[in-house]
Amino acid sequence: MVRSMKRIFFAGAQSTGKTTALTNIGPLLPKLRVQPEVARQLMAERNWTRDDIFESKESCRNFQGDIVRRMEEIDRENENEEQDYISDRCPLDPLVYAMLDAGEEEASNLEENEAFQSLMRRLPQNSLTFLFYPSAKCIEDDHIRKKPEMAELFRYTECLESLLIQYRMPYVYVMTDDLMERIVQIFVQIEEFIESGNSF
Repeated sequence: MVRSMKRIFFAGAQSTGKTTALTNIGPLLPKLRVQPEVARQLMAERNWTRDDIFESKESCRNFQGDIVRRMEEIDRENENEEQDYISDRCPLDPLVYAMLDAGEEEASNLEENEAFQSLMRRLPQNSLTFLFYPSAKCIEDDHIRKKPEMAELFRYTECLESLLIQYRMPYVYVMTDDLMERIVQIFVQIEEFIESGNSF
């Protein structure tokens, strides 16, 4: 029986502790390739600030499209190498940002993006997404996204969960804001997922 490649995503609103959790759990899972957040990489490559992203609806939509295309390249590369990986952000995150910051029409355009459709044909069967729940304890201004407000973070989380259900991507909530408890929960569930078949 051929083993399917495993994809693990840390998803959710900004300032929910995804990057901190990934930094801490990555060394505990040496067989997984760790993928840093694509948005941060693209901004560094272009020497952009968040003002460049949110200059207009079009610039926001285009940037989210660039993120999706880079994510698709990364996924295809890992698939070709049969390499399991764990990623800061999931392919639905850019869609939520497009929806909330550029509007429904721009989000619909992103859904029609060839790279997005390619990803969504491959991901649902053998992926697991950890959806990080907003916590006031984790909030900080990362100078990349808009400065967060709790109401906006909850709205983002609701939109993302709706899309995870719509696209039938398996997910589990990370509710606790205690870092050690998070690491234990995530580690155990990743181990179970890797040892399982194509679904969680």
